[in-house]
Amino acid sequence: MSFSLNALRLFFQLGTPHELRCVEGTWFSEKAMLAKVLSSLRPGDVFLDVGSNLGLFTIFAGKQVGPDGAVLAFEPEANAHERLLENIRVNRLQTSDRTRRR
Repeated sequence: MSFSLNALRLFFQLGTPHELRCVEGTWFSEKAMLAKVLSSLRPGDVFLDVGSNLGLFTIFAGKQVGPDGAVLAFEPEANAHERLLENIRVNRLQTSDRTRRR
């Protein structure tokens, strides 16, 4: 599934109907907030996403801040964390060596 906002087009791997509902629900209910957040981010900025779920804000923010910026995403639930990592990979964002679950 793909989403576009502010000239950014991103892709999300969704493995279950529940994951689809989570991303679509966030997209439709928080699209205005996401647009506002993105409008305040510049290349090189740092963005913190606590409870990042499947990565909707993480991925858009990562694209917005670019390779000179950073996104610190935290997702404690194991399945959502794995899907978050997959969505980071699908969108060709760089990860650090701290992406492992501890």
